[in-house]
Amino acid sequence: MKCISRTAVFLTTAVFLTTAVVLIAAGGATTANGRDLGAVRDLGAARGLAAVDFGSGALGDYRPYAHCDTNCRGVDYATKRYVYSTSWDAADVGLMGDSITGRGWGDLLVLLATRNQDLAVNYWGNRPTAPAVDWLIQRIDAGKRIPRVIVMATGSNDIYSPPAMTAQIRRLKAALPAGTVLFWVDVQVQVWRQTQTVQINDQRNSMAVNQQIWMEIDPSRVVRWAELFWGAPWRLSYYLADGVHPKYERGTRAWAATLYSPLLKAGVLG
Repeated sequence: MKCISRTAVFLTTAVFLTTAVVLIAAGGATTANGRDLGAVRDLGAARGLAAVDFGSGALGDYRPYAHCDTNCRGVDYATKRYVYSTSWDAADVGLMGDSITGRGWGDLLVLLATRNQDLAVNYWGNRPTAPAVDWLIQRIDAGKRIPRVIVMATGSNDIYSPPAMTAQIRRLKAALPAGTVLFWVDVQVQVWRQTQTVQINDQRNSMAVNQQIWMEIDPSRVVRWAELFWGAPWRLSYYLADGVHPKYERGTRAWAATLYSPLLKAGVLG
């Protein structure tokens, strides 16, 4: 699909904002801040929405995909050198994410190092938000340390069932120790290999996910990755490899800078 078509699909999505709000209403009415991992794993499923087709296809099993949470090896794409994450027991910043994080966390580590901040990372390709929240809550309930600053770069894989987001955000907020500063990255998904109809659905579902993030997270703690593309749709093909994942170096550095900026502005880095 040519770039002009990608831009047209991106802009057409504005028509579907009302649908996004409907999805949010379906998922946002329950408080769902209990800590039982099985109690409210997916608000959509709890309301009988698991079988609903939101038009982006099916997620499938994330477990076979590449993942790491300890002594992870990433890349500083500016120097083409390997970098390594810090233990969750010692890091200043903890980053949870999916394959986007797996691709770009090394560039964020380099930026944080300029402020003498260490980064712990937990990424798992294709993983939605619920099991990422599970991992953090299990760690907290086991009495293990988590960094004071947590960045959740999850939600891209929740476009397949958008109503799940509100419950998961509330679960995590309720479980975090006092004094933890939580940031959440909004999402941009438009899988170019899919049909134009599916791409439009991807954008609508991304907006549904984002609306829940924006409603549940303090505005100063939202990492606005999606907004990078709103005013300049040409950035889609400039920074993204496939409509979802940032291109190596150019895209990953832009992604990392987008995450770094609100942390710096908030004064939480040292």
